[in-house]
Formats: sequence, C-alpha cells, structure tokens
Amino acid sequence: MSPTATSTALAATTPPVAIPTTTSGPGTGTVSVAALAAGAKPDRNRAIDFYRAIAMLAVAIGHWMAMHVGVDADGGLIAGNALEVAPGMGVMTWLFQVMPLFFVVGGFSSAMS
Repeated sequence: MSPTATSTALAATTPPVAIPTTTSGPGTGTVSVAALAAGAKPDRNRAIDFYRAIAMLAVAIGHWMAMHVGVDADGGLIAGNALEVAPGMGVMTWLFQVMPLFFVVGGFSSAMS
C-alpha cells in the first residue's frame, strides 16, 4: 500500500476532533491547554504523555550539557565537546540513556491507542 493510500485510509477511519480556539481578546485564534486536553480521547493515559515529555526534556538537557564553552587566550568564545575536556564523564553518557525510555513509552502509547 502506498503512503498516500495509507494516510487516506487512516483519515477515513479517524473522526475529526473539534478543538475550540479563542475568538476574541488577547491570543485570538490560539488553543488553550484546557481545550487541547478536552479534545483528547477520554481513555488517553496522561502519565505516558508525561513520561514522553520528561524523556524529551532529558535528551535536550543532556545535549545542552555535553557542550563545553570557554574563552580562548584572545578572549574569544570557544565551544566544543565536553567529553574532550572531561573524558571521565563518558560513563555518564551510558548511565543516563533516556532514548530507549522514549521509544518504549512511545511504543506503549501507540499500542494503547
């Protein structure tokens, strides 16, 4: 089955969800968090969504922390890999693996929907 046929078949079986937006005042046309939550399926597991968000945040923080920023002899900023400066921290990259958690939780979420 082609990707277009698959997406067409999925669109035909998935009912549209009406998400209310604001129509006046500040933030006109925006969607509130409460409106998004109300538009979700009632049996949606919010804990799984929370775990996925935490895993994504941990990945972003981990990549941010892997940067080494310093000043060279001329006063200019330099950036590099933190493991070049502190190679002993390489163990930390193995201890704090969250990508498997992200994929397991995503797979569980997909299986439950």
